[in-house]
Amino acid sequence: MLKVNKDKIIVLDTETTGLPSGIGDGSIQEHEILQLVMIDGTGAILMNQLFRPIRKRTWPEAQMIHGIAPKDIKGKPTIADCKNNIQQLIDSAELIVAYNLQFDLLFLHAVGISFSGKHYYDVMREFARHRADKKRYGSGKYVSLKKCATYYGYCLTDAHDAEADARATLYCFLKMHGEYTENG
Repeated sequence: MLKVNKDKIIVLDTETTGLPSGIGDGSIQEHEILQLVMIDGTGAILMNQLFRPIRKRTWPEAQMIHGIAPKDIKGKPTIADCKNNIQQLIDSAELIVAYNLQFDLLFLHAVGISFSGKHYYDVMREFARHRADKKRYGSGKYVSLKKCATYYGYCLTDAHDAEADARATLYCFLKMHGEYTENG
């Protein structure tokens, strides 16, 4: 059972211009956040924002995955323009939840978002550690969100849409803690 009020939980997901070549190797600077979605533990949308990157003009490989094209972000703010609002939302939370949390935090840290004093829950890591069948899902270190969602009976049809991914992550998180009901 959860010991945090659902309105003090933030589930987040990002879509980016690409993947850093290695976590922690400094290559994070070559890619940027295109979309950030944050929902609370009840599923209420706190933020669903597209961002105009500063350094990148195209991202064909990533676009094939998430569908965000350069024309979609034309005229949108940069993430720096929204940094204070993002920080206020993070500061209001007690628990940060994501699927492959390290990836999202890496990008958010790179733009100066602080998670000081927050508790974290990585649904992917916990699912892989405790529930994934190693024969079915491989090594257990990485399991796709779609496979995790399917395991818990959630149909994720729009994988790599940040809002759909955040909602699937919340669903899996609540199922893992025996908190999901049909009414949320």
